[in-house]
Amino acid sequence: MAEGLNQHPLRMWTDAVLRSYSQIFFSRSRWVGGLMIAATGFEPRMLMYGLLAVLVSVLTAKSLRFDATLVADGIYSYNALLVGLGTAALISMDSIALAILVAGSVVSVLVTAASRSGTATNGLPILTAPFLGVYFLVVATSTSLGLSLALLPTGPEAGMFPDWLTLYFKSLGMIFFVPRLDAGFVLFVALLLHSRIATLFSLAGLGVAYAVMQVSALSVLAGDVFPMLLALNLMFTAIALGGVWFVP
Repeated sequence: MAEGLNQHPLRMWTDAVLRSYSQIFFSRSRWVGGLMIAATGFEPRMLMYGLLAVLVSVLTAKSLRFDATLVADGIYSYNALLVGLGTAALISMDSIALAILVAGSVVSVLVTAASRSGTATNGLPILTAPFLGVYFLVVATSTSLGLSLALLPTGPEAGMFPDWLTLYFKSLGMIFFVPRLDAGFVLFVALLLHSRIATLFSLAGLGVAYAVMQVSALSVLAGDVFPMLLALNLMFTAIALGGVWFVP
């Protein structure tokens, strides 16, 4: 608590921005956060919307006088970051999209605070539940307004990688709605810097996802998005279980 209260304002803002990103990997590392910001830089729209969402959410949390340490750790802003990135992936860039982004960021802070208060007695983590709830509102609002939807940026393909490794990198990139090989590789470096155990478990989760896709009827589903979503969810489940709560 003392660290957050006595921190220089510039240092607090820097920590809050960087850790908003690193919290996605259950990390407090500024270096990890910096690499994750760099990964979104392959798509300028994602970079701009993500940073704007974080700045709005941190300003909101500070204005409401939430715990300074939690604000500096990015606890109140990482869900807003995902809302911002999701908005960038969903809506073509214009003034209405920016308005939705700002509103969604503010609401995500309020939902995060309410969720933390509601789970404080039993110690349950809120993870990305606030993001999911707010993002559904963003999607519904965008649909009702008839906004034109944007396409997920896929970036250049690289035939030099085997299919499973391509799926791994693109699934990591999907964390920030940037399913690109280059963005995924930067995120892999960030994950490796954070924890070798977490990296190992992410590969284990990928192995399960890849095996399921090969031997089940799920392999006939059209498109490239579903395999990445399946791999991403299993990878994060493995990271959370094996790299955070039940570390072997």
